[in-house]
Amino acid sequence: MEEKENDNSKPILQKDSLFALARKLYQHRKLLLRSAIIGTVVGILFAIGVQKEWTAQVVLVPETEESGLGGKLGGLASLAGINMAAGSSDALYPELYPQMIEATPFIVGLFDVKVTTLNGEIETTFYDYIKNHQKRTWTASVAYWMRQGIKAITSTFIKSEFKQSSDEIDPFYLSIEQDMLVESVRKGIVDAFVNKSDMLITLSVTTQDPLVSATLVDSVRVRLQQEIINYRTQKARHDMEYYAHLVDESRAEYKRLEQNYADYADTHQNPFLTSVIAERDDLENQMQIAYEVYSQMVQQYELSKAKVQEATPSFTILQPSSVPIKPSSIPKIVVMLLWIFVFVSLTALWILLRDTLRDWKIKITSPEVVTATTDDVETT
Repeated sequence: MEEKENDNSKPILQKDSLFALARKLYQHRKLLLRSAIIGTVVGILFAIGVQKEWTAQVVLVPETEESGLGGKLGGLASLAGINMAAGSSDALYPELYPQMIEATPFIVGLFDVKVTTLNGEIETTFYDYIKNHQKRTWTASVAYWMRQGIKAITSTFIKSEFKQSSDEIDPFYLSIEQDMLVESVRKGIVDAFVNKSDMLITLSVTTQDPLVSATLVDSVRVRLQQEIINYRTQKARHDMEYYAHLVDESRAEYKRLEQNYADYADTHQNPFLTSVIAERDDLENQMQIAYEVYSQMVQQYELSKAKVQEATPSFTILQPSSVPIKPSSIPKIVVMLLWIFVFVSLTALWILLRDTLRDWKIKITSPEVVTATTDDVETT
């Protein structure tokens, strides 16, 4: 019993087993070397196609309706995975900001942004830059030309009802090429992340030029802030426009009545008839009432402007946009080393599994051979 307990307490990998594995791999060193050479070739092919990319970031904190104890409880609830903002009166809470940025109208709105490369050779719109100046990897180029070939073949037999290409960009009706560009921006260029614990919003843009990335991420920030401000102040702005319309109407009515009173008073100076005096007083009263209405509308208009300012959220920019110095893409040497590691690891795993399966097969098919081998070892 004690011997069995001692056997069970032994670690799975002992020094002898590790040395045995090392010897087994050393015996197949030529095969591992060939795998390393193949991995090097494959790694070089993939490393050649890697394009340098730069990522620019902006970190900001939006103003939310939560404050005091409610804000603290919301932060604690977010750590537990509970979203308290979803049940608030504000339907546009920070967790939805990434979905706003990924929306097609938002991305299409960025296509007109003017960008300039760091060397100053390219000065164009963001749409033209990603369409004609972003370099593809050779794998992406192969996939692109395969798609183009399939599209050309299918278009000869099947008439598509969608636009193949168009110079005009309509978010409601994109062409196939424009939709592909929007998808590429959504998946690989523009990104947003919201830290639920402290509600920090990180906006990032990754392109093949550092100045383009910095310019575009700042445009994303400005557009996102404007979208949020428009949403938060929508009702207040609607009320302000309504009161502005009432101010214009009441002022026009007051001016009309004022002119009527002035004309009547000029034509009836030193009146003696009671009817004339009564008519003049009636016109004066109408003018005074119109002036009071006009004054009240002006006050309401000023209050509505103050409400717009009150409803406008503020944003604290913790990290402004700046031109990145170091590229964010994986270095080519790292890509090559990763492929070498993958090929060598798979080969080593295949060698160990092959020998293990072969030993198990011998034990199952010829147990007497294993027993004789074991006896010889014990005798020795």
